[in-house]
Amino acid sequence: LCAPKHETATLQTWQSFIVVSMSGWVEKADHARYRCDDAYICVPRKSAKTTVCAGIELYKAFADNDYAAEVYVGATSLDQATRTAFKTARSMALKSPALRKAFGPKVNIKSTVKTDDAPLLKPVIAKPGDGDMPSCAALEEFHEHRTFELYNAMYQGMAARENPLPLMITTAGD
Repeated sequence: LCAPKHETATLQTWQSFIVVSMSGWVEKADHARYRCDDAYICVPRKSAKTTVCAGIELYKAFADNDYAAEVYVGATSLDQATRTAFKTARSMALKSPALRKAFGPKVNIKSTVKTDDAPLLKPVIAKPGDGDMPSCAALEEFHEHRTFELYNAMYQGMAARENPLPLMITTAGD
């Protein structure tokens, strides 16, 4: 995992537990399906939750073997969606030649894409249109969302995915 400031991040035990809980356990009857199909992460400020989630987003977009994966980073404003987890994931992809060599994403300013099987990682704002089919929807600072509109739109779009992951990350709040 590459942290935004060029150093490599080492996951702490609690961070590893979160990542393993989401993707390390599979269904007994179908080993292609993860047991965790919804994640709500609430941790204190400055605990590297955005960095951990950015790594999860990159994995879901490029390494999870989900054809034409769509990973969206959602927030209450486009600025918040862009400058938080998407910016961190973009920075990780830019600073990781191994990731780019292994998975071939093209890192753009407003999205990270791969042309052959069309995975996509991009920010989205509070009122998305219909037609999105997310593999993962990482909703930043979920306690600030005034409605469940973005969550519902992303969740309904995930219906056809084999291993979708609604990922709500937040600090404490109302």
